[in-house]
Amino acid sequence: TNAYREGKIYGIDASSGAAVMALGISPGDHVLDLCAAPGAKLCMILDLLGDSGSVTGVDAARHRLAACRTMLQKYKLGDRCRLFVADGTTFSVIPEGFRSDSE
Repeated sequence: TNAYREGKIYGIDASSGAAVMALGISPGDHVLDLCAAPGAKLCMILDLLGDSGSVTGVDAARHRLAACRTMLQKYKLGDRCRLFVADGTTFSVIPEGFRSDSE
Protein backbone atom coordinates (compact mmCIF):
# COMPACT_ATOMS: atom_id res chain seq x y z
CA THR A 1 0.00 0.00 0.00
CA ASN A 2 1.01 3.64 -0.31
CA ALA A 3 1.09 4.04 3.48
CA TYR A 4 3.65 1.24 3.74
CA ARG A 5 5.80 2.64 0.92
CA GLU A 6 5.68 6.10 2.49
CA GLY A 7 6.85 4.76 5.88
CA LYS A 8 3.57 5.51 7.67
CA ILE A 9 2.95 1.88 8.70
CA TYR A 10 5.27 -1.08 9.13
CA GLY A 11 4.69 -4.78 8.72
CA ILE A 12 5.14 -7.21 11.59
CA ASP A 13 4.19 -10.89 11.74
CA ALA A 14 1.50 -11.93 14.20
CA SER A 15 3.83 -13.97 16.43
CA SER A 16 6.28 -11.08 16.82
CA GLY A 17 3.44 -8.68 17.58
CA ALA A 18 2.01 -11.13 20.14
CA ALA A 19 5.44 -11.43 21.81
CA VAL A 20 5.67 -7.65 22.19
CA MET A 21 2.10 -7.41 23.52
CA ALA A 22 2.84 -10.16 26.07
CA LEU A 23 5.48 -7.88 27.62
CA GLY A 24 2.83 -5.43 28.81
CA ILE A 25 4.96 -2.44 27.86
CA SER A 26 3.93 0.92 29.32
CA PRO A 27 5.25 4.45 28.71
CA GLY A 28 8.35 4.99 30.81
CA ASP A 29 9.57 1.37 30.64
CA HIS A 30 13.13 0.47 29.64
CA VAL A 31 13.14 -2.40 27.14
CA LEU A 32 16.08 -4.53 25.99
CA ASP A 33 15.61 -6.47 22.73
CA LEU A 34 18.26 -9.17 22.30
CA CYS A 35 18.66 -10.58 18.77
CA ALA A 36 16.86 -7.41 17.65
CA ALA A 37 17.10 -7.83 13.87
CA PRO A 38 15.35 -7.18 11.58
CA GLY A 39 13.74 -4.48 13.77
CA ALA A 40 9.94 -4.68 13.48
CA LYS A 41 9.61 -5.47 17.20
CA LEU A 42 11.77 -2.44 17.98
CA CYS A 43 9.34 -0.26 16.00
CA MET A 44 6.33 -1.67 17.84
CA ILE A 45 8.00 -1.26 21.23
CA LEU A 46 8.81 2.36 20.42
CA ASP A 47 5.19 2.97 19.44
CA LEU A 48 4.01 1.53 22.77
CA LEU A 49 6.48 3.61 24.78
CA GLY A 50 5.45 6.89 23.23
CA ASP A 51 7.84 9.67 24.20
CA SER A 52 9.12 8.17 27.46
CA GLY A 53 11.28 5.23 28.46
CA SER A 54 14.02 3.69 26.36
CA VAL A 55 14.69 0.89 23.93
CA THR A 56 18.01 -0.83 23.39
CA GLY A 57 18.49 -3.29 20.54
CA VAL A 58 21.36 -5.80 20.61
CA ASP A 59 22.45 -8.23 17.91
CA ALA A 60 25.66 -10.21 17.51
CA ALA A 61 25.85 -9.62 13.74
CA ARG A 62 26.75 -6.16 12.45
CA HIS A 63 24.95 -6.67 9.12
CA ARG A 64 21.74 -7.72 10.91
CA LEU A 65 21.90 -4.66 13.14
CA ALA A 66 22.28 -2.57 9.98
CA ALA A 67 18.86 -3.89 8.93
CA CYS A 68 17.43 -2.62 12.23
CA ARG A 69 19.01 0.78 11.69
CA THR A 70 17.52 0.98 8.18
CA MET A 71 14.05 0.10 9.46
CA LEU A 72 14.25 2.60 12.34
CA GLN A 73 15.35 5.34 9.95
CA LYS A 74 12.59 4.52 7.44
CA TYR A 75 9.94 4.98 10.14
CA LYS A 76 11.73 7.98 11.69
CA LEU A 77 12.40 6.18 14.97
CA GLY A 78 16.19 5.99 14.72
CA ASP A 79 16.85 8.74 17.24
CA ARG A 80 14.77 6.96 19.91
CA CYS A 81 16.58 3.62 20.03
CA ARG A 82 20.15 2.65 20.88
CA LEU A 83 21.68 -0.21 18.91
CA PHE A 84 24.70 -2.31 19.93
CA VAL A 85 26.66 -5.04 18.19
CA ALA A 86 27.26 -7.35 21.13
CA ASP A 87 26.82 -10.80 22.61
CA GLY A 88 23.51 -10.77 24.47
CA THR A 89 24.82 -13.16 27.13
CA THR A 90 27.34 -10.56 28.35
CA PHE A 91 25.64 -7.27 27.40
CA SER A 92 25.34 -4.97 30.42
CA VAL A 93 24.86 -1.34 29.35
CA ILE A 94 22.41 0.51 31.62
CA PRO A 95 19.42 2.18 29.89
CA GLU A 96 19.58 5.91 29.27
CA GLY A 97 17.68 7.83 31.92
CA PHE A 98 17.46 4.76 34.19
CA ARG A 99 17.72 5.44 37.91
CA SER A 100 17.80 2.56 40.34
CA ASP A 101 16.80 2.82 44.00
CA SER A 102 20.46 2.32 44.96
CA GLU A 103 21.62 5.49 43.18
